[in-house]
Amino acid sequence: MGRQFRNEGCDLTHNPEFTSLEFYQAFADMYDLMDMAEDLVSELVHHIFGTHTTTWHDKEGKAHTINWQKPWRRIPMIPTLEEIIGEQFPAADTLQTADGQAFLKRVLKKQGVECASPLTSSRMLDALVGEYLESQCTNPTFIGEWSGIISGANLGVC
Repeated sequence: MGRQFRNEGCDLTHNPEFTSLEFYQAFADMYDLMDMAEDLVSELVHHIFGTHTTTWHDKEGKAHTINWQKPWRRIPMIPTLEEIIGEQFPAADTLQTADGQAFLKRVLKKQGVECASPLTSSRMLDALVGEYLESQCTNPTFIGEWSGIISGANLGVC
């Protein structure tokens, strides 16, 4: 566990200073680690607050209740985007190709979703996830590509 600083921009969803927790377990898969993260955070919140719920206030001052009790929701990234957008995505291992990037650019334009340059496949996919999936996350939620094909961050928690 440690304090982190990344020399990145700061906005409503990104803070360059944060505390992270990193852990490993021999012979564990990502599902074991998700279960362990749920156990750790859920019980920590309960230990500190005496309940699994906390409240935060958005920039307008509106109160939002968060339920930290497990199990947390798990959203399969590509199938959920396909359902929302109404289009079948190319195979995950082809999204980095020119055809995959052309597909993502077309979807961004069709959906009216902004994506800052450079328009890499990862950034375009992140823009779609930010627009359509992260907005579904009030309580802790795992967003992942369960096939494990997409390189980089296969799993995110919002």
